[in-house]
Amino acid sequence: MIACDQFTSQPEYWRMVEEFVGEAPSTLNLILPEVYLEKPGEAQRILNIQSSMQSYLEKGILQPHPGLIYVERSLAGRTRKGLVLCLDLERYDFTKEPPA
Repeated sequence: MIACDQFTSQPEYWRMVEEFVGEAPSTLNLILPEVYLEKPGEAQRILNIQSSMQSYLEKGILQPHPGLIYVERSLAGRTRKGLVLCLDLERYDFTKEPPA
């Protein structure tokens, strides 16, 4: 997954996030921030992402579920909850009424 947000063009932001996360399990280890696209080290970052995914699965940090992942993030004493959804765009029907 490529991370695209308001900080994508700020390498210093991503360095600070990497320092904050350190060795802890984090979704940071599962994304490629846009700022690193087509830059030296991109291929190694992708290999590291794949390695982190496999490690998280083996340790039970990530558990496979068909189609979606429930996530929680705690920040400043609050917990934000969300879903990451896998959607097959080839089969997605965006019309108001599905075909008969």
